[in-house]
Amino acid sequence: MLGFLDEQEGTNALGPLSTEAPAIAVYVGCRGTGTVDVQASSLGSFTAPCQVDPEGEGLRNVFDTRSIEGEFSVEVEGETGQQWAISITETTQDTPG
Repeated sequence: MLGFLDEQEGTNALGPLSTEAPAIAVYVGCRGTGTVDVQASSLGSFTAPCQVDPEGEGLRNVFDTRSIEGEFSVEVEGETGQQWAISITETTQDTPG
């Protein structure tokens, strides 16, 4: 695991991170209403829906890291009343492109 944040509110980031793997998997879970925005440096971004059910499933996105050199960070931006968690792992599966 490259890193994780648990029981977060508002905006926070993981990083700087580095990897030699061809891809990273970003897992995000959010409780509450609305969405959270996830930005993975120059790798890409996505929006994850929040769920009222605390047992609800999160969202997994894979980013190709072969084009980056050096370190990167992953930022999550949430709203008041949301609680979110994120974990980032290295992967070789489901590499985009």
